[in-house]
Amino acid sequence: MSLLRLTMKLQVSKLKVLLIDIETAPIESYHWRTWKENIGIDQIKVDWTILSFAAKWLGEPMKKAVYLDTFDQKDIRDDREVLEALWAKLNEADVVVAHNGLAFDLKKIRARMFIAGMDPFSPVRVIDTILHAKQLFGFTSNKLAWIGDLVGVPKYKSKKFPGFLLWEQFLSRNVEARKEMRKYNLIDVDVLERVYLRLRPWMEVHPNVNVTDPDETMACPKCGGTHVQHRGWRTTQVGTYRRFWCSSCGGWSYDRKNLLPVTRRRVLLGN
Repeated sequence: MSLLRLTMKLQVSKLKVLLIDIETAPIESYHWRTWKENIGIDQIKVDWTILSFAAKWLGEPMKKAVYLDTFDQKDIRDDREVLEALWAKLNEADVVVAHNGLAFDLKKIRARMFIAGMDPFSPVRVIDTILHAKQLFGFTSNKLAWIGDLVGVPKYKSKKFPGFLLWEQFLSRNVEARKEMRKYNLIDVDVLERVYLRLRPWMEVHPNVNVTDPDETMACPKCGGTHVQHRGWRTTQVGTYRRFWCSSCGGWSYDRKNLLPVTRRRVLLGN
């Protein structure tokens, strides 16, 4: 990919697009076995909570990314401050990008806010990159780590605290584990942004980033770039539309004006 194309791909969307990733504390429970064990709700000792989150606005440098955790709270599982910061960010966003965001991140965030007695944040559209990966491609794995490797941005793996040890040591208030958790969370958001930008031109359904822009210039609905070129035609069962290719992000779009005469449309038969 050329430097020019990369620069154009990173332009800030006309909508406020928030990239987000959360980390949660595990459920603590009483149980007798380590394999195929059904744990009843009366066996739960401590429920899960949100430990940290990282977020950034699309196109802004990583140095402006936000990270917040519960490490300094009297009760390390007290996530009220984290929830309030999340609420403020989500309330400001037009679109949220998250990997497995619909099934995990957003549901977990809403659940903890509900338990905390908070009001809902304003309605927001969600772009779940894992769903687009599953729908459009046949990757060996749809995990963020795998797709990140494919686009040249490997996911961070802590050498000091591999696997679950990072969560265990964070909950034990190990300062070094906190540093590693911060790095882990922020790098996930960086990988997420790069994966999203690579997936974006392939997406068949994407929020139109131009709907709030008063400018009448024709622009790509995916990235907002104005370098769009007329390339061929899009046909449907009852219409013909001009098709456009965006040299900023590489995505395709089409004109909304049906060029098929009304008289012709009236005699078309459906099937």
